[in-house]
Amino acid sequence: MKIGKILVGLILIALAVWIYFAIENSTAKYLGGAVLVIAGLIMLATGFKKEGGPKSPPQSPTPPPPPSPENPQ
Repeated sequence: MKIGKILVGLILIALAVWIYFAIENSTAKYLGGAVLVIAGLIMLATGFKKEGGPKSPPQSPTPPPPPSPENPQ
């Protein structure tokens, strides 16, 4: 879930509703509103889409090998 895409999608849908009620030209009202609603729904769908695949468990770091007696450090 990506909050930025969800927020942009909601803003686009709200803008489409505002255009529908505020614009008097019917072509601009329906065409502009439809384009913004479609773009907003696409953004919402991609924002709510699950992240890809199962995540592997975290790997613990392996400790360094102990120093050998013939090669002191």
